[in-house]
Amino acid sequence: MSDHPTPALFARISHKPVAAIHHVARLTGESPCVDIAAAVNGRTMFLAAEPVRDHADVHRVLLNALKRVWAHADGGLAVYGLPVELREVAQLDPEFRGIEFPATTTGRMRGTWEACRASFAAMQETLYAKPLPEKAPAAPVHLTIATDASKQKCSNVVGIAAVSTSGRIATAKVNSSKVLEGEFAAIELALSTVRGNVASVEVLTDSLKAARYLNIILDGALTQRPGSGPEEIKCLRRLARVRRNGVDISVRWVRGHNGHPLNELAHRSAVTARRNAQWDLEGTPQIAHLCEELRQVVAVG
Repeated sequence: MSDHPTPALFARISHKPVAAIHHVARLTGESPCVDIAAAVNGRTMFLAAEPVRDHADVHRVLLNALKRVWAHADGGLAVYGLPVELREVAQLDPEFRGIEFPATTTGRMRGTWEACRASFAAMQETLYAKPLPEKAPAAPVHLTIATDASKQKCSNVVGIAAVSTSGRIATAKVNSSKVLEGEFAAIELALSTVRGNVASVEVLTDSLKAARYLNIILDGALTQRPGSGPEEIKCLRRLARVRRNGVDISVRWVRGHNGHPLNELAHRSAVTARRNAQWDLEGTPQIAHLCEELRQVVAVG
């Protein structure tokens, strides 16, 4: 019998239901099996992974698969994908009267074969996908965050900034008549950015008063100092919240305008935040430029 169907055969096939059966036999290893998928008229009908011992078992599984798709026969069935020895057996079996085995996938058979292969591939990925190696938990990190506030005497607008060794610059503005309140607001802003796997934070401020007052709290003071302003109170609450999350916090004074790279970047960022607020500007490129400088500072450090 020729493996190439005649035009008359194609004409008969075009009116019959079409089926595709795809399989891979795995006869080695601890659990020999045959994986099989079958589709009829463009739709996947079943997927299975059947245990087998040898090639005879594989043929038995394939024959059962043929019987299952044969249930959709209507005056015959065109089947693609079976090995030649099973095709010969089926053509001699009166049970499969009207069965055809085209040698190529054309027309409706192409769509059915593609659906069968796609379902088979998805099953293979599910059954045999290798588990991804577990990532070791990241080591807790230490952050250094420099803060600053910028205020003009003639205005209550205070620009604040927090510059972190994580590579992030955070800016905002508050309204206050006292620059010290802005310094506390900047420290609160810095602590608000502490998230994730952070073990410890060192806050750098060029405000000696802010550093002194916060270190009194860190040393165990139970109450805030008399005369604390609203931004200082918010800062103390944020400090307590971050410490409750297990983060060790220290506050260190650094002399302003003395060449400390993070302090200088924090100062310039706070000035930019104040000017943007006073002039009602958004999206200015200065912060992006400062972030690029910060990345270089962090890389060198």
